Amino acid sequence: SATAYTDTLAQTASLGVPLTTVTLGTTVSGFTSGAYTIAPLNNVVKDVTSAWDGSGYYFTAPADGMFHVTFSAAVQGLTTLTHAAIIRLYKDTGSGFNFVASGTTARESGAVAVGNVTLALNSGDKLALYVFHNGGSGKNLLGDNIAPNYTMISIRMVGV
Repeated sequence: SATAYTDTLAQTASLGVPLTTVTLGTTVSGFTSGAYTIAPLNNVVKDVTSAWDGSGYYFTAPADGMFHVTFSAAVQGLTTLTHAAIIRLYKDTGSGFNFVASGTTARESGAVAVGNVTLALNSGDKLALYVFHNGGSGKNLLGDNIAPNYTMISIRMVGV
């Protein structure tokens, strides 16, 4: 069952409990090539603090603290080892999203790029998953309908 936090102390009492987990519900056909593009994560698995923005595809920190973020993505249709899928976590502190952490690079069709990072966030900071691939047109960002949890983000508060 979900618990709505009303203050920082209540949130601190639940340190380590996943706050938000969101996946890509349906594969995105023809996902943008050659640019870091926000992953349109739309399947909310858990969102304890109502921190996920389903139209902007980002998490907003509900309080100041340390957060552990796990993220991944897979692109279907990469055909050579010169093609790559790269994932990055971007943070917005009020002036637009900027790079904050990188995950691994996947070099085969459907291979999963993964990342983990622990970082300090202030209340109101936003986090979003961005995906890059250079495989050209017609490549798909894999959703749960093809491979559950391949493209996802999970966030938990681990300290204050």
